[in-house]
Amino acid sequence: ANRIGPLKLFVDGSLGARTAKLSRPYADDPSTTGITVMDQNYLDAICAIAAANNMSVATHAIGDEAAEMILSAYEKTMRTPSNPLRNGIIHCQITTPEILERFKKSKILAQVQPIFIHYDKNIVYDRVGKELAETSYAFRTLAEMGVHVSYGTDSPVEDMNPYNNLYCAVTRMSLTGKGDPYLPDQCVDIYDAIDNYTIESAYCSFDEKKKGRLLPGFMADLVILDRNIFEVPAMEIKDVRPVATIV
Repeated sequence: ANRIGPLKLFVDGSLGARTAKLSRPYADDPSTTGITVMDQNYLDAICAIAAANNMSVATHAIGDEAAEMILSAYEKTMRTPSNPLRNGIIHCQITTPEILERFKKSKILAQVQPIFIHYDKNIVYDRVGKELAETSYAFRTLAEMGVHVSYGTDSPVEDMNPYNNLYCAVTRMSLTGKGDPYLPDQCVDIYDAIDNYTIESAYCSFDEKKKGRLLPGFMADLVILDRNIFEVPAMEIKDVRPVATIV
């Protein structure tokens, strides 16, 4: 079956370049709050067009202000409050408790990339300050609130290797294994991490009845790994490799 969508939008830039749109000036450069590449009116209008044409929207938002903007656009344009088209926000990096509550209330999908912890754990406090840094990359909290959280690799910008993502989600460490974990209370267990990659990703594309699980009648998409990923020490998850892939 052919499928068109979702519509992909970008609201802001990146944390590293200080172009992610924040609600306050950057802690390490008070002259800027980042950038937006479209304004609220345009976001509202294009999300309304998507909704009218039965198309999902998936939007890049890294800064907290960018997340607020797209949440507002979704809230205004969803045909029912339960997000029937499964609109999502990609990255969801800098967040406040209020933003997390809006994800929950409006049933917005969080499409996140734990690998960014490897890059950002050493800059996030410098960029956004302690208060915002300690409510950000809140991937476990979102899931515990009942939000659909799915993992992706951000390929082709990043490596397609999923094991690095699983490692970062479970350990909240950089790939070097050096330093302290970033917000260790946000660590998830390997079972939840793999569910986020598989069944939650299937949910994003309305495929949860046929993909994302090893069950009778589901598609036989599976890998055979070189060791039991559920039993290896957390720090070794990044070293797991597939020996066979079946599609």
